[in-house]
Amino acid sequence: MRFVLALVLIFSVNATALAQEQDAPPCEDASLNPVPQNLVHYDLQGKRLSLSDFVTVEGAWRPLTPRPVILIFGAHWCVPCKGVMAQVHQAQAQIAAIDALVIYLHIDDLDRSDGRSAKEIRELVRELASGPHYSGVSVLLGGDLSQLRTWTRRNNDALPGCVFIAPDGGIRATSDAENFAEQLSHFLAAMAHDKAKVDPPKETTPKP
Repeated sequence: MRFVLALVLIFSVNATALAQEQDAPPCEDASLNPVPQNLVHYDLQGKRLSLSDFVTVEGAWRPLTPRPVILIFGAHWCVPCKGVMAQVHQAQAQIAAIDALVIYLHIDDLDRSDGRSAKEIRELVRELASGPHYSGVSVLLGGDLSQLRTWTRRNNDALPGCVFIAPDGGIRATSDAENFAEQLSHFLAAMAHDKAKVDPPKETTPKP
């Protein structure tokens, strides 16, 4: 009888442990979902920007001060891209609170296939970036569709493509225009939570 009770007890403990293991949240280790490559592009003033200066990229120097990054692939003619950037503009305060960098990487090869020169593309993107929704955003030239597919892990070329990157170089989520607001909200909340763990609020001593 005691032997049977022992077997029942062992089985119930193992079943509980298995249930707890199945209910556990997925691991967000960057090594499981790392950024696929470094990105090196130039902004409208010709300044070089490397993603590895801001997040951890395998095979590159670790940044001195890692930051969250919101990477958006778009184009000057893309209407849904403008809607996404309007949402970014509305979330400026929350983005600043976590010291996140917003990168808008313009997909140039579609314009090139229409016969536009590099100078013409630059002027079109410069006009786009002069709008209020691009304030504080690093607008870069030189993106292409192969990068869009690689980073968003999609088999289509629909714009925009959005990638949410943690400071450790792990991709937390990707999105299109339809679910961007939801993914942005989740990302900002997660990064604020992580930041609070690293930088807990300072206790203030009440004045006598």
